Amino acid sequence: MSSVVGFWAVAALLIAVPSPDWAFAISAGLRRHVLPAAGGIVLGYVFMTVVVAAGLGLLIASTPSALTALTLTGGIYLIWLGIKTVRHPATVDRPVGGGR
Repeated sequence: MSSVVGFWAVAALLIAVPSPDWAFAISAGLRRHVLPAAGGIVLGYVFMTVVVAAGLGLLIASTPSALTALTLTGGIYLIWLGIKTVRHPATVDRPVGGGR
């Protein structure tokens, strides 16, 4: 039972704590592409859950070189996302005619 409670605590933190997911979802919302973005985020969490449930999380955590490679890969990906966001920031489109 403690594993289930621990899982739900981590899941709640992943949802509540601002992260690159939030930035991605906000950016997608500004471009009106919310459903594909939210679907991708949900699939990512499902994939993480399956990987850990299959025991691969423990295997990676117990192999320092695999954990280091995964950490570096994730860090490089986040840096790439940051550069991409700075180069092409999301903008809010205003309706033709000026609106308010």
